[in-house]
Amino acid sequence: MNLRSFKSLSVEFLFATLIVSSLACSRRPLDLVCTSLDAGDLVFSELRGRQSGADTWGQWIELYNPTDSIVELDGLEITIMKLDGSDEKSITVRDAMLSLEPAGYIVLGRFASGDLPDYVDYGYAADFDSDLYGSGLLTLLSCGRKEVDSLIYRDLPNLGTLSLDGAITPTSEDNDEESNWCTDDDLHSGQFGGNNEGLPGTPGLANPSCQ
Repeated sequence: MNLRSFKSLSVEFLFATLIVSSLACSRRPLDLVCTSLDAGDLVFSELRGRQSGADTWGQWIELYNPTDSIVELDGLEITIMKLDGSDEKSITVRDAMLSLEPAGYIVLGRFASGDLPDYVDYGYAADFDSDLYGSGLLTLLSCGRKEVDSLIYRDLPNLGTLSLDGAITPTSEDNDEESNWCTDDDLHSGQFGGNNEGLPGTPGLANPSCQ
């Protein structure tokens, strides 16, 4: 075999190898993280928006797990929209280790992922680094953008939190009733410790009774 023939075969072999490798890569399944939940498997239970005056607690969204199973949260999405249908934003949970025990609470806060206070479990500032809307619609979506829970809220308090009545176990039916929500503007002195300023609500804990 002469040198020219050898080079020609080498080029053809390399070209064939690249084609096979390309086809193999195109057929490789993508690792799609997707949490599949049924309606009501997670529910909104407390919101904390922008505060007037000194505040160090920040803004956050609390969820409750009313099921008897651990819920994996990776891939869940929360959409946030004003009541007039404008300014829709989206938060996507990107943490394969994040899960929620039965009858447990989890807090998603407006913080950077590497700078979370003790009472926040996931920071969403990379997706949505703005104030929660004063009135809005929150929708929780799982695999395939299937709706798990939604919440219409009005007049988010600027002192304390909007809190689902702690006298009832949070469910997707109960949190649809506006009369089951109230403002938690208690100091909760000593409950969290530290020297934080502002009215904290009860992030990650059962809410007080609205009565």
